[in-house]
Amino acid sequence: MSHRIVGNAARVSLVALALVASVTPRARAQGQIAIGQAMTSQLTAASPVNSDGKRYALWTFMGTAGQYIQIDMQSSEIDSYLILQDQNGNQLQFNDDGGGGLNSRINYTLPYSGIYRVMAMSFRTSGVMFGNYTLSVSSAGMAMQPTAMQAAQIAIGQSMMSQLTAASPVNNEGRRYAMWSFNGAAGQPLQIDMVSTELDSYLILQDQMGNELQRNDDGGGSLNARINFTLPYTGAYRIMAMSFRTTGVMFGTYTLSLQGVAAVQPQITPMGQPMAANMGVVGTIAVGQQASGVLSMADARFEGKPFQAYNFACSAGQSFQMDVTSTWDNYARVFDPIGNEVAHDDDSGGSLNARINYTCLTTGNYRLAVTAFSTSSTGGPYTLLVSPMAGPTAPLIQPAQPMQPMQPMQPTIQAAPGAMMQPSVSGAIAAPGQVATMAYGQMVQGRLETGDQTMQDQTFADIWTFQGTAGQTITIDVMSDEFDAYAQLLDAAGNRLAEDDDSGGNLNARISYTLPATGQYQIVVNNFGDTRRTGLYRIWLH
Repeated sequence: MSHRIVGNAARVSLVALALVASVTPRARAQGQIAIGQAMTSQLTAASPVNSDGKRYALWTFMGTAGQYIQIDMQSSEIDSYLILQDQNGNQLQFNDDGGGGLNSRINYTLPYSGIYRVMAMSFRTSGVMFGNYTLSVSSAGMAMQPTAMQAAQIAIGQSMMSQLTAASPVNNEGRRYAMWSFNGAAGQPLQIDMVSTELDSYLILQDQMGNELQRNDDGGGSLNARINFTLPYTGAYRIMAMSFRTTGVMFGTYTLSLQGVAAVQPQITPMGQPMAANMGVVGTIAVGQQASGVLSMADARFEGKPFQAYNFACSAGQSFQMDVTSTWDNYARVFDPIGNEVAHDDDSGGSLNARINYTCLTTGNYRLAVTAFSTSSTGGPYTLLVSPMAGPTAPLIQPAQPMQPMQPMQPTIQAAPGAMMQPSVSGAIAAPGQVATMAYGQMVQGRLETGDQTMQDQTFADIWTFQGTAGQTITIDVMSDEFDAYAQLLDAAGNRLAEDDDSGGNLNARISYTLPATGQYQIVVNNFGDTRRTGLYRIWLH
């Protein structure tokens, strides 16, 4: 069956769905891949573009703490590029050609049990950017625990004073360091500061396996280091407190502090009214607004470069475009409400101008920063423009070695031996256009008809909501004798998580998915094709 694309994907909240009678158009869905599995897909002109200008597809998988994995992206058509992220979108590792030729490979020891994300990308931003690829995730079992190191203990909320001396150990970069360890909880935002008047502070945060999570040089102002990070798992973490310099002044006294960070509601101020110089913040900007400034060597510094930042209130699922224009080589950065850098760009706006297209993952106060590409740049006048944009689409998923599809005699989902049998249909058919609710284990009946919500191609759609739990694996079966069933799974904010046409056999849709968070989810029932747009269907959540 040929697939057609209906407009651009839009991330729409449940309230908006109900009010404007418009649901997310069918588009290519985010993929799930299991360890031990290989999947084929493709990058096309419709694939989303990241802040570096690279086309990508986003995949997720479940892993176990201490598990040693290998991720391969192979293609004879494109230059493969891989990024591994934790469940919060923090980058863990990346690779270009580690798999030989133009193929990418990542070898990594997972620090926690849960969901991970893989960005399968085309390295090139011009020329040959599109083509087919195979993504595989394999495991060699559990990794050995890292060699025990002499580490001092620090607790969240505590400050400790120490010093680096000629007797301090030296890492593989030639830097003197002290190792500290602490325990934290999954989802906990924290701030690590290393302050010294005697040496150039430098910080590296590692997981319990020794994998690097984040590093920083001068984020705390002057020569002080600061890391803002949201912890991806509950357990032990390590901090390397270092001297940045490998010659000259390398030794001295420092203070290391570890603080929990509470979520802060955005403070809205009129653009052009500067706020207190807190980490380079010079004002506030909103979508549709433009600000002008002058970057100078007297401004706050990030990674040794001057920068100016603007507070930007953003809602989960909201997409925007950030453009910086100047006569000098500028650089743009986006920081989330916790302070983690989530996007950056150099020249995607053409000439020496930066452009970032980004979709906010959480609601809160982001910072849009204007800085210089080089530490030698003196900056100068610039203009910052924030524009609205549509949300990204996700990849087309095709199994590399698909299982033989079921061929039931009747257009129903047949249970395999030992599997849960279908329950009887419960509840009445909801009124046209009404958002209905169902529960796990329930089978309900609905009807696509005039008066329902509509897709951008004017086909009808019904919306069902249910409550799910983080880590819960669900299956959604949509079955109809009267039309070609099509299903989408959305989160509460309207972000599309998965979709399917015929995986349930015949013309029935089936989605199997592991829920990333506890809360409300939405199921969109629609038909595929231009014929028979109405009719009865059954939906089973199990």
